[in-house]
Amino acid sequence: FYGFDPVMLAAAFSVRNYTNSTVARGDFIDTPGGLMCCEMNMAANVGGWEHGFWSERYLQNPVLMDFCAREGISPAGRDVLATFCEHMVDDALDSGVIEEGGELNLAIALDWPITEGARRRAAEVYADLLRRRGRGVTGQLFLYTAPADELTYRQGKVYMGEQRVHVYYAHTGTGFPVKVLRAQLTGGIRAYNGMLTRMWHDKRNIALLSENEGLEGWKEEERELIRAHIPWTRVVSPRTTAWRGAEVQFPGFLLDHRDDLVLKRGLGNSGNEVHVGRYLAPDAWEARVREAVEEGGWIVQERVESRPYFYPPEPGAAPAPHSVVWGLFCTGSRFGSGFLRMLPPGAGEGVIGSNGSYESAILEI
Repeated sequence: FYGFDPVMLAAAFSVRNYTNSTVARGDFIDTPGGLMCCEMNMAANVGGWEHGFWSERYLQNPVLMDFCAREGISPAGRDVLATFCEHMVDDALDSGVIEEGGELNLAIALDWPITEGARRRAAEVYADLLRRRGRGVTGQLFLYTAPADELTYRQGKVYMGEQRVHVYYAHTGTGFPVKVLRAQLTGGIRAYNGMLTRMWHDKRNIALLSENEGLEGWKEEERELIRAHIPWTRVVSPRTTAWRGAEVQFPGFLLDHRDDLVLKRGLGNSGNEVHVGRYLAPDAWEARVREAVEEGGWIVQERVESRPYFYPPEPGAAPAPHSVVWGLFCTGSRFGSGFLRMLPPGAGEGVIGSNGSYESAILEI
């Protein structure tokens, strides 16, 4: 289904606690029937990590704090970076990569140029996180753009110069260096999202959940979770499937129900290759359907409507209803807070930055 070599899959799942070395951001829509998970982005380079810093600024805003005081509200921000740090330390200890009170050096690969100021600031943030959440662990953070050149592999471990690297985190769109994967297989490093990022990140996973909610392997509470929070989703191919209790035939059904459906490329990202039928002319929708059928690897999903959230679309304007997507983080099994993306009315077909959406932090009360 995913095109992986079985030997590679066996190797990946032989890694101790492999599924703990994952980070993800789910994209949810708040509908009248509850939160619906439209995508689960399980890749180390998902966006939105910066919102922990935004929360701090919101909590210092005198207008917001005056409102909260009048209403008896005590807001707080949850820092996704702090949550990740806690999980990373626990995971490294549980996996035997480090020992209690030891050193945990983190290497982060980036796609963009790194200034010395950025290196210093990242090192300060990491040191502070370890002081607050590190269970007595110390360590350094390394930022770089060319891991294949700067890292070395020795005796089952990875090094940056003479410093051992215990955790590798790739905030890039490229693959992992072979030396990191070798060390991961021998238990010498924890590599987040590692060898199977392409599988974790595939939107067809939502279709597998939707179409197989009745499998005997699920517990009843798991089936209820799927029914309540996963919208109807199917892999696009010439086939027969079920829609609201009736048998339907692809691709004819897709052409006839344009207003109800959204097409998505399984390995698309950043809102690219997402096509909302109601915003396309019939001939344009038909072209997208034909492309999806011929190419393979696409899903079709029932369009779900966001409950309206009212924000001023620009400074000084009257509040207007916005479509909103909740981006919610988890690392391992820990919830790491999230952020909102809001799209003003008439701005475009998807709640993404290129269509004019903007973002805001989430404060918890």
